[in-house]
Amino acid sequence: MSVTPEAANTRATALAQRTLLILSWVVVVMSAVYIIMYIVLAILRMPCPFELEWMEGAMVDHVVWMLAGNPLYPEPSLDFVPFIYAPIYFYVSAGISWLIGVGFFPLRLVSVLASLGSLVVIFAFVRKETLSWQAALLASGLFAATYELSDVWFDIARVDSCMSSDNLDIWV
Repeated sequence: MSVTPEAANTRATALAQRTLLILSWVVVVMSAVYIIMYIVLAILRMPCPFELEWMEGAMVDHVVWMLAGNPLYPEPSLDFVPFIYAPIYFYVSAGISWLIGVGFFPLRLVSVLASLGSLVVIFAFVRKETLSWQAALLASGLFAATYELSDVWFDIARVDSCMSSDNLDIWV
C-alpha cells in the first residue's frame, strides 16, 4: 500500500501540530512551576530571624527610625544617615511594621507582595498585548525564573522589589 504525497503531508502536518501543542503545554507548565517555586521559597524565607543580606538590618533600622517619629531624610548625623532610596518602600514597611511589629518579616512581606505584583503586571501587560494567556504566563514565569539569577533578592528586606512602584512618586 503506497502513501500519496497528500496523505504524507497531512500526517506530517498533524504530527507537527501535536508536537507544537505538547511543547506549548510544557512551556506553560514550566512557567507555572517557576512561579510556584518562587512563592514557596519566599514564604519559607520570610520568617527567618536573621539577615539574608547585609543591608536588611539597616532597612529595619530605617523603619525603627521612622516609627520613632523621625523624618526619613534628615540631615546626616552620627545618629542616622539615610539610604538614598525613594521613600515608598520605607513608608509601606513602616505601616506594616506598626501593625504587626518591627523586624525582618514585615519588610520581607512588602518585598514579596511587590514582586508578586510585578508578576501580575507582567501577566496583565503581555495578556493585553498578545491576547494569549499562555504568552502572559510564559512572561511571568520567565520573570520568576530570574529569582536565582538576581541572587534571590525578590523577597529580601530591601527596596529592590518596590523600585518600579517608587517611580510613582513622580505622579503623587
